[in-house]
Amino acid sequence: MQFEGLFHMMRSLYSDALFPAVLTDGVLRICWHNQEAVRQIPLLVNRAKEYEWPDFFPKAEIVGELQSGRPFTFYPKDGEGCFLLFSPVMDGSQLVGCQVMGGTGKEPAREELPQTAARILSVYEKSSKMPLTIIFSTLALLVRETPENT
Repeated sequence: MQFEGLFHMMRSLYSDALFPAVLTDGVLRICWHNQEAVRQIPLLVNRAKEYEWPDFFPKAEIVGELQSGRPFTFYPKDGEGCFLLFSPVMDGSQLVGCQVMGGTGKEPAREELPQTAARILSVYEKSSKMPLTIIFSTLALLVRETPENT
């Protein structure tokens, strides 16, 4: 899959995800991230207003593992059970990018559950509304004129 295609796929699949999702280039520059990544990962903002990884991230070690085609799991020291899974995006034997997904081993607090359920329903409504609209709008095109229905 080309990097551009992965960029669009990540954006469409993970924009409203309840976990951090980040897409980087081959040297771990952040190309895209969802809002949960900003909330849950201590990303830095540079002078150009672009997000960057914090200084304590072992970027050289991560890139080294990714160049070999192997994923890398990073556990921040103060992350309390959270982790980031770095998965390489390869073009042949060349590292062209990295897909990063985050998570925690903790369940959401009870007061967050209704809000989380509302977000899940919202994502479902957004993702199903357009396909259903397309299906129903094309049904009329599928009806063929026959002598019985004219």
